[in-house]
This record gives sequence, structure tokens and C-alpha cells, in this order.
Amino acid sequence: MERRGFLTGLGLVGFAPLALHPASLLAARAVPQGKFRLERVLRRDLFDGKAIIVSRGWLIRFDAAAGSGVAVTGEQVTSVVEAPPALAALARLEKQRAASLLPLRLSASGTIVDLPGDSALDPLPDTVIEAAADYVAGHSSAPAVDLNVREFVAQLSQRQMGWLSHLPPDLLFPAPRDRTATRELALEDGGQGRVELHEIVQADPASGLLESFVREAITTIGESSRRAAETWRLYDAVS
Repeated sequence: MERRGFLTGLGLVGFAPLALHPASLLAARAVPQGKFRLERVLRRDLFDGKAIIVSRGWLIRFDAAAGSGVAVTGEQVTSVVEAPPALAALARLEKQRAASLLPLRLSASGTIVDLPGDSALDPLPDTVIEAAADYVAGHSSAPAVDLNVREFVAQLSQRQMGWLSHLPPDLLFPAPRDRTATRELALEDGGQGRVELHEIVQADPASGLLESFVREAITTIGESSRRAAETWRLYDAVS
């Protein structure tokens, strides 16, 4: 099956720019006090019904920044990786890796203005992607698996996960929303492909702080679908 048209089209799907929701504005609110627990769960489905799930937690606090805006500081406190036994060694490496999330700086509107590094949270290192490709090739008879499985899985991973690997600018003071973007793609061999992006965001109505931020990408080629999803949550830290 020809993948090139599908993979190229995948990069064209996205949401229109989002205007700030009045409830997200920090300007009319006090800086949140105390410590909070920020959690991120990233899930990538494999070809045989199994998945790689990476869960991380940070203990964070908000402080007024010099000049204007808010500084967000803290540290990673948890890291849990679930993966098939064949990927256990690489799962241990991923568990030990510290994701470079903090510090962050928020504008007066609550959006992230100083993103860490290139603003990306690496969803899974290349070594894990390569191992997943090997795992798929040896453990699945799905029609989407062929002699080009390594290249296909790697490219699909990069494009599908690219949307999920960048921090949403309004992550901590989000504009509540529920939206979907879908694109149907015609493959060069006459087959059909589809890309679906889903985003469901909830914020505390009183404080404007994040409650949950869910993003999901589903890619389909013929009868074979792959899902990748990310969920962020923010809680008051229990002393």
C-alpha cells in the first residue's frame, strides 16, 4: 500500500487558532496559592492491541514574576511506564528520563510565553520507536504491517505524535472546549485514509485553572487504525 500521500496529508490536519476565553485571563485573578500536582499520561497504541503508556507527575507552584505574569516552578516527582514485556528494557530507560517541562512563565492572560527548549515534550525517544517497530514486525499480522514497517511506524509516529508533543499554550489556564478536526485522504493505490484530532478541555470555573486537557489523534488506513492520546490534569497537592 502506498503511504506517502497519507503521511503527507497527516501534517495538514489541525485546528484553527483559538481566541482566549475570558475565564482564562489571569489579569483579574489572584496568583494561585500553594502547591499543585500536574499529571500527564501519554498513550500510544501498538498494532496488536497493546500499548505504551507513559505517566509523569510534577509538583508545581505559581509565583508572581518580576515585571508581569506568573512563574511556574517545581520538579518531576513520578514517572511510570507501561509497555509489553518485549519493550521492558527500553521502558525502564524512559522511566528514568526526566522530561524538561519546568520552569514555565505565563503571561497576564495565562498563556505560556517561555516554553522549555523547543516547546516540545519528546513523546517517546527514537530508540523506543525503533523497538516498537521491531515489536510490531514480529508480533502482528495486521495488513498494515509490511516490509516497510520500520519506516512506516517511525514516520507515522513523528506526524501523529507531533501534535501531542507540543505544550498547549493555554495548558494551565485553558479555554474550555470540545472540538474535532477530521480529514479524509485518498491514497495513491485507490485506498482511503482518515485523520481525526479530538480535543476536550475543562477548567475550574472559579479559578480558571486546568482541570483536564485531553488530546487524541486517530489515524486510519483501510481497516487499520492507530490511536495516540494525551491527558493532562491538575490537582491541589495534599500535604
